[in-house]
Amino acid sequence: MNEKNKETALLSIGALARLSGIPVETLRNWERRYGFPAPARLESGHRRYPLPIVTRLKRIKRALDLGYRPSFALLASENDLAMAISDGGVQDSDHVVLREIDRLGDSAALSEAEGWFDCVTRLDASDLEQRVRAAWARHGAREFVSRLAVPFLTSVGDGWASGALTVAHEHFAAEVLEAFLIGQWHPLAQSASGPQVILANLEGERHTLGLHMAAVFLALGGFRIVFLGMSTP
Repeated sequence: MNEKNKETALLSIGALARLSGIPVETLRNWERRYGFPAPARLESGHRRYPLPIVTRLKRIKRALDLGYRPSFALLASENDLAMAISDGGVQDSDHVVLREIDRLGDSAALSEAEGWFDCVTRLDASDLEQRVRAAWARHGAREFVSRLAVPFLTSVGDGWASGALTVAHEHFAAEVLEAFLIGQWHPLAQSASGPQVILANLEGERHTLGLHMAAVFLALGGFRIVFLGMSTP
């Protein structure tokens, strides 16, 4: 088979989206986050996918519709995926984006996170900031990060990956929480007298929310923080 015929035997990402029923943006996000679907690349740089991938993507979409998390559906074996689909799903799919907190069995945190999530869907920064500040005061810094912020953001990320949320919602949630965390750890670090710690992401990594969460714990421990941030060579 010559090169031209090989290329025509493969699907573009647009064709893959149409056949699988999964938006192009979601397919690209899954590739970045989970390594699937992994494309071949033409010399032009365009993605191409073999036709059999469509069948697995349809099964994945069915599992997501039944309430399974993307991290399970995309990485599961064919047998596990088939069993999950035949079992008829898990919890109410309306709560898919809150499953990480629900999985922890923390009903109080789930209740608070539902309020946060409502703010995210409405893109209501003022309400979200008030709720976040109240949760910080109620739970304290360590509990706030571990019981609420981390599982909530994991769930929002899963919501984006599954298509239940848009990239705008994911960015909105991250930006509000990041701005809040900076306002909490920065004054503590400025008055600290302990060892100096440098916080930076590797080159190419532009997400800094995890660094700010780490900064909270370090500042509480009395460390002086030098924050270099994203994509540090």
